[in-house]
Amino acid sequence: MERNLTEHAANVYIQDLADLVVLRNGLEGYQFYPIYVMDLSTVHYAQ
Repeated sequence: MERNLTEHAANVYIQDLADLVVLRNGLEGYQFYPIYVMDLSTVHYAQ
């Protein structure tokens, strides 16, 4: 399996983080990233 991954895989993730995010009603703009980053600068109140 390791040989197959090294020869054919473009990416191999060695860690699978849980992406559980809860936002209050009325908030929007949260963006998910494939690494552990929470950029809250895009979160805003919906109008």
